[in-house]
Amino acid sequence: MNQLKIELKLTADAICVIRQLLDSCLITSEKGNTEFLFSASIATDVREKFDKKERSLPPATTTRKKRLKMTLKYHEAYALEYILRISRERIDNNYSRMLITDVAAQLHQILI
Repeated sequence: MNQLKIELKLTADAICVIRQLLDSCLITSEKGNTEFLFSASIATDVREKFDKKERSLPPATTTRKKRLKMTLKYHEAYALEYILRISRERIDNNYSRMLITDVAAQLHQILI
């Protein structure tokens, strides 16, 4: 695999939760936090990828647990991992928090 491309295998639920999280992060940017603003600027591109993937998901609920492939560039994966890591504590829903934690851990393992 090309080291500049990161391949993730995500469930449809994870794709939807991450897209929603990216939407809320882009609305509530932390002024003064340079690393967050840097990541948020990259997150706009990542959000578009997740939005496109979410719109292409089949409506059948039987495929919701099937893992789907998503490819991100290295800097997109790095920014996404950072945003997931700092944002997961603000998530009230335990299932959504678990999905975000799992994806952040998957990204961390790939990035190190």
